[in-house]
Amino acid sequence: MAENTYCEFEPDGDGWTCRLCGWEDRPHPDHPRTVPTIKNCEAKQPARELRHIDTAVIEHQKRLAEHGCGAQLHRLIKRWTGEDIEPGCQCQSRIAEMNARGPRWCRENVETIVDWLIEEVDRRLKQAKEDGKRSGWRLRVGGMKLPGRRLMLRLFVLLALRWARPKWTLNR
Repeated sequence: MAENTYCEFEPDGDGWTCRLCGWEDRPHPDHPRTVPTIKNCEAKQPARELRHIDTAVIEHQKRLAEHGCGAQLHRLIKRWTGEDIEPGCQCQSRIAEMNARGPRWCRENVETIVDWLIEEVDRRLKQAKEDGKRSGWRLRVGGMKLPGRRLMLRLFVLLALRWARPKWTLNR
């Protein structure tokens, strides 16, 4: 399997910065984004492999970062729970992976994505308990080992997939 060559972004107030190459991604004020642009990290590329990236590819990557499956799932979860990306979570890399792999991969791997979500909910609840903080009721409900928890998260993933599909492929 090919090694991940994308930048590893960390939120920094008004955008994101790659912790390896230092590239800064700042969203336009008129078009806010919840995820950074997918970009090949210069620190992970050997010097001889660096080459010019076509502007159409860059625009496609920006569109994926704003409207891909991972971005749509992030928006849905943020809207429903109020939870956002935190330092130390794997959310950003998983959002980028879902965006990069596309709707077909996400549809075939819904259970993997649900496992990621459950893992993150459990981690956040454990962290809140260790810090002595009170977690939000929606996060607590999501963290309970209720029988419908997987079903609800699966529905979130499928709804995000539906929203991520371009208009011309809704009937496929």
